[in-house]
Amino acid sequence: MFFHYGLHKSNTKKASSCDLRFREPNARSHQTQRVCETIRELTHGLAHETDSRENRFREPWGEALAARYETRPGSPVVHLDDLPGHSMVFLNPEGRLEVKRPWCLLAQSMGARWASDRFRRIANYLSGRAADVSRLKTWKDFGDLIGFEVNQLEPFVRSIRLSDGAHIRTLSRPKLPFNLATPSGGRLIGYFGDLNSRNGAFSNKVRLLHKDFRMTIREVFGNLSMTETALEHGGFGEGHYLRTNVGYLIPAALTIAGYDCGTDQKLSNNPIPSWLFECDNVVKAECLSSLWDTEGSVNFRDLKVRQAVSVQLHPYDAIPAWPSTKAFRQLAPGNQAAVLERPPLLLVSAALLLFSLGIESRLVPTGTAMSSGVATAYWHLRVHRDRSIRTFRTLVSLRSPEKKTRLRSFQ
Repeated sequence: MFFHYGLHKSNTKKASSCDLRFREPNARSHQTQRVCETIRELTHGLAHETDSRENRFREPWGEALAARYETRPGSPVVHLDDLPGHSMVFLNPEGRLEVKRPWCLLAQSMGARWASDRFRRIANYLSGRAADVSRLKTWKDFGDLIGFEVNQLEPFVRSIRLSDGAHIRTLSRPKLPFNLATPSGGRLIGYFGDLNSRNGAFSNKVRLLHKDFRMTIREVFGNLSMTETALEHGGFGEGHYLRTNVGYLIPAALTIAGYDCGTDQKLSNNPIPSWLFECDNVVKAECLSSLWDTEGSVNFRDLKVRQAVSVQLHPYDAIPAWPSTKAFRQLAPGNQAAVLERPPLLLVSAALLLFSLGIESRLVPTGTAMSSGVATAYWHLRVHRDRSIRTFRTLVSLRSPEKKTRLRSFQ
C-alpha cells in the first residue's frame, strides 16, 4: 500500500559556479545533450589546432567521451538518499516536527502498533525515548511506504556514520546536500586520478597535498574522520609514501557524480564528470590543478599528465611484463590501431577541459606492458607550446612546492 504525502523538496544549496538544475530526468537529459554538443565542438576545435602536427587529436576520441557521458551523465549534487542504505543517520530533535505528520498518517492508516513494530527506531526517535539514530534504509523504507521524501531530513542531520568493517567513518555536521560544482569540489575531482576508487584512499609523497586533500574533503562534506598511514613498500616504488584513508563516503558521492567506482581507474577508464564542462573557469582550473599536482609533472620544456588504461592487443607482439614497456612505435600496425581506439578518457576529457580554457595539448600513446595477463597502454597528455604554458601558469595554481617552483621558472 502506498500513501502519497506531498512534501516540498529539500533545501538545495545555491550553486554559484554551475547550473545544477538537472536532478529531474528530463532536465538531466537536456544537460547531457548540451555537454555532448560542447564536447563535439571542443573536439573539432582541438583537432583543427593539431591538424598540421603529429599526434593530432582525433574526432573518435571525443565521440567515445560523449558516449560515456550519455551512459553516466552524473550529478554534482549528492543528497541524503543517494548515500548507502547501511549508513547510520543521527538526527537533531528539531527533525521530529518534520516526521510527525507522515508518521501520524501511517499510524491512522495501518495502526499505531503496526507502525511502531515496523519502524521501531523512528517511533523511538519521535518519542524521545532512545538515541536519535537509524539506518538510512529504514528511512527510505518509511518514505517509500508513506510517500515521505527522505531528503527532507537533510537540515536536521547531525552526523552520519558509514559503517562497513574496517572503513567506518563519521561525518559530523554534514553539508547536505553535498555540492561538487564548487572550487573545492573541482579539486576533489582532480584528486580522483590518484584515489583508490573503491575506498577513497589517497596516496602521495607530498604531505602538503594530503593536508589540502583533507581540507578539500571537509569543505565539501563536513567534518569527516580520517586516518593516515605510512607506506614504506608495496608497489609504490622508493620513498616514503603517505595514505589518507576516508572510507566509503567519497566513492559513494563520486558514483552519483558520474564515476564507476566498482573497480580501479585503469579498468573503469573514468573521465572527468560531464557537468564540470558547464562550470566556470575557476572550478575547471581547480580540477586541473589537483590533477597536475597528483598525476602530472612540470618538466624543462613541457607539462605532462600520465595515465594507464587496459587494452586488448592481438598476439602480434611480445609485450614485456611491467615495469618494462614496449614503445608504441615498435608495436605492429594492428596493435597500434587497437591502442589508439581506447585512449584514457581521463586524459581525453582533461585535454578538452584545457582547450575550453584556451590551452592546447597533445594526447600521445607512449608504450605498452603486461601485468597479470592484462595488457596496459600508457599515454601522456602534453602541454608544450609556450603560449599554452603561459596560459596554464596564469589560470592554474599548483600546490606541490616542487612543481609550483618549476612552473614559475617558465619564461
